[in-house]
Amino acid sequence: MANILVVDDSYLTHRLIELILRSERHVIAAARNGVEAVAYLEKNRVDLLISDINMPYLDGLGLLDKVRADKRFKDLPVILITASGQERIHREVQMRGACGFLTHPFSSSELKKLVSSCLDQDEKSSSDIPRNGSCVENL
Repeated sequence: MANILVVDDSYLTHRLIELILRSERHVIAAARNGVEAVAYLEKNRVDLLISDINMPYLDGLGLLDKVRADKRFKDLPVILITASGQERIHREVQMRGACGFLTHPFSSSELKKLVSSCLDQDEKSSSDIPRNGSCVENL
């Protein structure tokens, strides 16, 4: 069981992710944009952050940059989601240190597999096993 923060300005996308991950016994919290996510992170323990890239105020890439720049959250696994399947976006996400990347539409099994992979990677890094900085999967 992990505490997962889902950041998306689309209620339907958030709800879909929540339903899929609650079936895996994860605890899900919500934020509508990067600004709300940063505020949530300041006050709560989060094991994994899942964020849409395209959002108002602070988008997913900006949120990822803020998370990586803060020593308290620099090792927090982050999965980014977008409707764009452009290779440029995939490379950008990997370069900025995201654990994973999903392109809409994605299946529940793809989401579950990536969440499990990122949480396992985080668990290994917490055990003093060297981390290569990314476990990005092209799903």
